[in-house]
Amino acid sequence: MQLAHVTNAWEKTSLLTNSGYISLFKATNKHLSKSSLNMALVSVSEKCFNTIESALKAVKTGDIRSSEIMLKSLGNDGLLVQQQASVYCDRLREAENEHKQQVEAITRQINELYQEQKQHEKRKKELEANKSVLRSKKNHYIQGKREALRKYQEVEWQKREAEEKFEELKTFWWVPIYGQYLVVRELFEENDKKARHASREMHRHERDAEEAERDIERTNSGIRQAEEDMRRISEKVEQLERQRQHCHNNLGDVKSMVVFIIQAVTFWKEVVELTRAATVKTENIQKIVELAQKKDSIKILTSRGTQIKMKSFKECWMDLIQTINSDENNVIFQRYAKAAIS
Repeated sequence: MQLAHVTNAWEKTSLLTNSGYISLFKATNKHLSKSSLNMALVSVSEKCFNTIESALKAVKTGDIRSSEIMLKSLGNDGLLVQQQASVYCDRLREAENEHKQQVEAITRQINELYQEQKQHEKRKKELEANKSVLRSKKNHYIQGKREALRKYQEVEWQKREAEEKFEELKTFWWVPIYGQYLVVRELFEENDKKARHASREMHRHERDAEEAERDIERTNSGIRQAEEDMRRISEKVEQLERQRQHCHNNLGDVKSMVVFIIQAVTFWKEVVELTRAATVKTENIQKIVELAQKKDSIKILTSRGTQIKMKSFKECWMDLIQTINSDENNVIFQRYAKAAIS
């Protein structure tokens, strides 16, 4: 359905009651796209602002009758815009709660990650302490191996010396020095036993040192894993912190929009009351016009970021509804069409 059709439908309702007018608008909107709906709202809003300004000019020139006719014709339009402003306000309230919930959810995630980070830090400290113990053990085993090697070399030297003496005396077993031969043989055998024992000790310490080295490597692997987990968590926390800050910023922008929309609801309510007044008063129309022209600021949260406007209320309102009309991916008003025609 074309916008002209909708405009004609509004014009034909001048004799209807307000409830009948709104019912007709809702029935017509069931066949409208979101874009057509918002374009219609842009057109009606522009019409209201222009008609109020024209009514003020008429009453200032003494043409009260024309002013009354103009204002009466705005009753249904003003009520429509007021109701759509209320729809915006409700959607923004929902968006505000959604952003608060997002901030709370992200904060919970960050707290959980901090707790996990503490566990990894604790595990790393325990592993580093264990690594220190293992290093001490390894050094002890290495020192033991060195001592065993020293004893082995010493005994081997004594063993060779005894062996040489033994070989020398072996040819004289029949002479009186045979007793010395037996003593040297016992010494040789004793040193041989000591050498074998020292060799076993040396190899045992070597195995223990190697096992300690493997334990140290496993501990280093655990430390590296703990550090990797801590790094991963830190990156995730930084990412969540950015998301939370983004949500905080959006929340502030949404709150700013809520304040503006509340002002808009009040403004259009006064417009409706003006159209229902029994007599036209210049000061009342003047007040509405001044409110429309009053400098105001608004942050419009769009799918492309936040737009900050510092214009008159009229310009801010028109910019807002035109932005909603053109910004198909605006997360704030993506459910607006459904709410407006329900």
